[in-house]
Amino acid sequence: MTVSDRRGKARTPKPVTIALILCAAGVVPLGAALYGSAARGLNPLTAWACSSEPKGGLGDVAGWDFEIEHNSCGILTKTEAVSVYAAPHQPPGSHRNWFKKRTLIFRYTPASPDDLVPAFEATGPGRILISIPSAQSIAVQNHILGKTAVNYQIGRIDNPDPSGLGQAH
Repeated sequence: MTVSDRRGKARTPKPVTIALILCAAGVVPLGAALYGSAARGLNPLTAWACSSEPKGGLGDVAGWDFEIEHNSCGILTKTEAVSVYAAPHQPPGSHRNWFKKRTLIFRYTPASPDDLVPAFEATGPGRILISIPSAQSIAVQNHILGKTAVNYQIGRIDNPDPSGLGQAH
């Protein structure tokens, strides 16, 4: 091998290679954590300060299973929300329950501690009604779930979104 051949091949120093491998190894779990919190509808930058507590659920309402979570986040101030997730109904014991994909359909800030659990009702074929007595504010309110129409009955909203976007249908 001649001198000119050796100069054409630049080698990365060993410490730099090790540093790059360590950085890449740290990016994968961080990316997974950010994606996971965004998929749950939380701000990925503050999700580490949040906790979720299951508050129950209801199975097979017009072909959907519902899960309710109470989310509490706090860095300097504490914020609370109730999230309602839906997934296509699967019979108990089905092996596909491990891979059930949930969809966030409703998130609100409860007006009081008593308003943590909404009520669900199948009002007809392909129609569901979600009811709560009151809410401080509404963050997410989806009206279509697959081929099912979702209607809401909310007694009172203390702080409605001034832009009206939170109430869009």
